[in-house]
Amino acid sequence: MSQLPEPPGIADAATPAPDLPPAPATAAAVPPTPPSPTGAPPVTPDAAAPSGSEAVASGTASLSPPPFPSPDAGRRAPSPTRLIVAIALGAALAALGALLLGEYPFTGVMPYISGALFALVVAEVIVSVSRRSSRLTAVAAAVCTAGGLAWGVWISIGEGKAPIPIGGWVAVVVGAAVALIRGGIRAGGRPGPNSQPVA
Repeated sequence: MSQLPEPPGIADAATPAPDLPPAPATAAAVPPTPPSPTGAPPVTPDAAAPSGSEAVASGTASLSPPPFPSPDAGRRAPSPTRLIVAIALGAALAALGALLLGEYPFTGVMPYISGALFALVVAEVIVSVSRRSSRLTAVAAAVCTAGGLAWGVWISIGEGKAPIPIGGWVAVVVGAAVALIRGGIRAGGRPGPNSQPVA
């Protein structure tokens, strides 16, 4: 009895399928990070890179200007000797001014003008020579100014032979007030603009 041929479908199903090559990997494997020789934990790129806010903050801090020093930080306090010399010069100038003003009568606008100008000159000499502007220089300038003007008034009335006019008192008061302001009654104990800077 002859053998019948098998149907084509049965023959294909019985034949084993050939081996197919494995599909290629879609992403390359990341090699492991070698350990640090110092024993510190490895730093990944994500951890080393600063975030956006940290970068902006560090950039702002680096661009911030340095603080400015105080204007009085680099100034040296004037010596007491300069103050003594300044007061002596102010007193001498006030005495010289008294001899000059004694030749004129203290009437009309003369007391106001002479008192103010007299005080400005005396106070300016004391402040410039002492290189400071403080309550001490203000009081010294006021005392020298008032004394010089009072002496000038006394000379103008014949060295006390006549009564003191109202203009004489006005000159003394105006001069003392101007000398206090120019001498630095409102400056406290700060050094003047001519104080020496620290080397």
